[in-house]
Amino acid sequence: GTESNNIALQGTLNKGDHLITSNYEHPAILKVLETIAPLGVTFTALSVDEFGQVNPEDLKNSIQSDTGLISIMMVNNEVGTINPMNALIKIAQSKGIPFHSDTVQALGKTPLSVQDINADYLSFSGHKFYGPKGVGFLYKKNEALLNPLIIGGGQENHFRAGTENVPGIAGLSEAVRLAVENIS
Repeated sequence: GTESNNIALQGTLNKGDHLITSNYEHPAILKVLETIAPLGVTFTALSVDEFGQVNPEDLKNSIQSDTGLISIMMVNNEVGTINPMNALIKIAQSKGIPFHSDTVQALGKTPLSVQDINADYLSFSGHKFYGPKGVGFLYKKNEALLNPLIIGGGQENHFRAGTENVPGIAGLSEAVRLAVENIS
């Protein structure tokens, strides 16, 4: 999950870009901001409302001409609130801005479909839905741009070089299947 969040942010943002996120994201998002700020990436961290959600109007009002990515978690890992994803993503799409969501806390706990959410990037971590620790995945729409962070081979469609953890991936796949099958 942490690695897929890092890939989504660092693999899409360029010098001079602006990122919008929330102030209650997981450190796998917020600490990346500290690393990319010296590289010329600016950001706005939105506060949440009294219900613990990002207000779509606040998002709309924070978009700048150089906003290159919006990254808002679906389910908060500390308070459990669920953000209004469809409303947030529609705002991003109306401005042609890619949208990433840390959905690590969602899979297996709430109905989840990449077609319904329609984000450009979604991050997942196996151990959150009883899969193996140390394995996760980043969903990416086919047309979404992404630069690799780990370079050196053609593995994982050139997005992450290195030998794949085949047993971990197989266990992750089975955990996804079981999580979806047993969602109720």
